[in-house]
Amino acid sequence: MTTRRSKIGTFVVVALAVAIVVVATRVSHHLFETPEGANLTDRQSAVASPTAPPPAAPDDHVFEVMSATGKVEAQRGDGWAPIQQGDRLTRSDVVRTSAASGAVLRLGAGTEIELRAGVEIRLDAWNAGGVDPGSAAAPAPPGQQARRGGATVDLRRGKVLARVGAAGALAINARDTQTTSEGPARFVVLADEHGRVAVATIAGTARFAAGGKSVTLPAGTASASQGGAPPEDPEHISEDVFLNVVWPTVDRKGEHAEIKGRATPSSVVTVRAPGGLETAAVGADGQFSVTVPVGVGKTPIEVEAEDMVGHTKQTSTTLTRRSPAPPALTPEATDLWKKQADK
Repeated sequence: MTTRRSKIGTFVVVALAVAIVVVATRVSHHLFETPEGANLTDRQSAVASPTAPPPAAPDDHVFEVMSATGKVEAQRGDGWAPIQQGDRLTRSDVVRTSAASGAVLRLGAGTEIELRAGVEIRLDAWNAGGVDPGSAAAPAPPGQQARRGGATVDLRRGKVLARVGAAGALAINARDTQTTSEGPARFVVLADEHGRVAVATIAGTARFAAGGKSVTLPAGTASASQGGAPPEDPEHISEDVFLNVVWPTVDRKGEHAEIKGRATPSSVVTVRAPGGLETAAVGADGQFSVTVPVGVGKTPIEVEAEDMVGHTKQTSTTLTRRSPAPPALTPEATDLWKKQADK
């Protein structure tokens, strides 16, 4: 009996030991060993599904229309479409203003340009790495680093006023010239129909380059380039605007009158008449000529000259066009007495 109990006890101990070994093996296998297939699968998943990059930030380098008065248009494809305050323009858009119209465009942080009447300009590009000096500009002065985050525009014709803040930079290409801001500045660029480009600085400093020469324009100075030639030496801007008008004599048949005269070079002359408004840029010789419609009777005419920085001078007159003379009656070549006798 005792022997049987001893055998049963030994069997229980052995069975318990085997069970402990089996459980320990399974736990060890689960905790410390990972199948090679699982490792490979996990690695493949990690390669196939890398961390996704953050979505690209929207392009905020667009040009916003801050204000638009009169007829202001942007070229869209082969046609022109009107634009208004709040519209956004992209790079390479072309904007134009007609007579008696204007617009203000924001090009970036602290940078705006005001388009006067008769402007056509292309919003070329945004250079995150600084303003490109272009082929017309001379190298930057020694020790001067390019400013970052600037806009470049191409002025084809007309007059623009640029306002550049401390955080902005701007280059205005006009014909074969380039004008760039040097720190905060306010400057004016005018490209006329005769190939002349004039630049004047109102505040701060601007750099004007053409024909391999570059001049620095501090506040209150101006320069000009004719046909891409090297710019003239900077000159002080006078507050006095010269304006001399030669008033025409209107004949009976004249439906238009030509207003001629002389004004301060690089100024803009505006002639206002009831039948319309016309502008003309004054060349280097100071001469200008503008044609306006005139009707029968009295036509008031006002002429205003505005220099580069906004100084103005006005003069006016009234042109009189008499009514056309009535047509002359042609007498009938007959013998009146003979006709009476025949009756």
